[in-house]
Parts: sequence; C-alpha cells; structure tokens
Amino acid sequence: MKDIVRPKTLKTIIPAALNNLRQGATFLSVKEYYDNFGGISDFGIVFHVNYLKAVKKSINIWRNHCPISNIEKLARDDLIRSYSQTLRGHNPKARSAHAYRQITDGNSLIKSVKWHDNGRAIHFWGFGIHKRIIKQANYPPDTRSQFSVSRERLLQLTPLFRFRQFKIIEGRFGSIGVEHLTLTQKDLIKNI
Repeated sequence: MKDIVRPKTLKTIIPAALNNLRQGATFLSVKEYYDNFGGISDFGIVFHVNYLKAVKKSINIWRNHCPISNIEKLARDDLIRSYSQTLRGHNPKARSAHAYRQITDGNSLIKSVKWHDNGRAIHFWGFGIHKRIIKQANYPPDTRSQFSVSRERLLQLTPLFRFRQFKIIEGRFGSIGVEHLTLTQKDLIKNI
C-alpha cells in the first residue's frame, strides 16, 4: 500500500497571492529567470492551464502522425503509451514525481504549484507563450540517442512541448508578475 503524501503547508505570500487569482487560465510573467545552464531569460506563460487536456490533444496528434523511420515509430508509440499512463493516473516513467508535493496554505490546495522535498524548493509550471533570451545558456554537447532526439521532435509537434517548470529559490529569478501583483524573491521565499 502506498504511503499517503500530505500537502506541504507554506506560510508565505505564495498561497495568499496565488489563491486570490482567478481559477481559469491567467497570464504570468517571469523576469530574469536563471536556468540550469547559466542562461537568463524572460518568460510569458499561461498559469492554471489544464495539463490533462494538453496530454489528450498530444496523444491524438501522435496517433495521426506518420513516422518517417522505424526509430520515430518506436518513439511515437513510446510517447503514446507513456502519456496514456499519465491519463490513467500513474506513469512509471515519471521517476521524480514522488519527490513533489502539492502546496496548501492550510485550507486549500494551490493549483500549478508544488513543493520539492529533496531540493526544498517551490516549483510552478505553465504553458509557455513567450521567451526572450537575455543571456544565452552554455549547454553541454548533445549526446542523446537517435530515439531520444526523435521523442523530442515528436513532443515539439504538441502543446506538451510548451509546458515549462520554474524553480523558485533565491538567486534564480528577478520577479514574477501576475494580474496586478509583482512578487520578488523576498516575497516568495520567506518562511519556507
């Protein structure tokens, strides 16, 4: 029997600010976000997007896609199988899913935001609509297999490719703007 994972209660401005947003899709901007490879970018995202609808749409796109090689066919079938498991509520390929917990302010869960126990960090995600590169990242050489490259190419055909996750820790971002709020590192990190 699986252990019950309790939501993380945070007494910061995050729950108060994000719980006051409208429940539907909301535009949000992330300024001066530092990625894992030293790049800095500004992002425009749509927050509170229905991820499962994007999964369903993506599966339909792959089912109607004609592969150009045997490797691409294997990659397509693997993506369909994997994301179909996501729709059923359990994807064994989602190896890091156990490390995340939903966030609550003590009363209600916060949509599109989660807590990473191992990294002791807040993460939020949304549908990317804009990216402006301020400083180019220094990526390592691409050593992926042809199968992995085919998977990524197939993901690029779908809305799933536009989903982005942001790690909210000190030194990782300048500010986050949503509706009439501007949240800084001080607002988001205190009392975690």
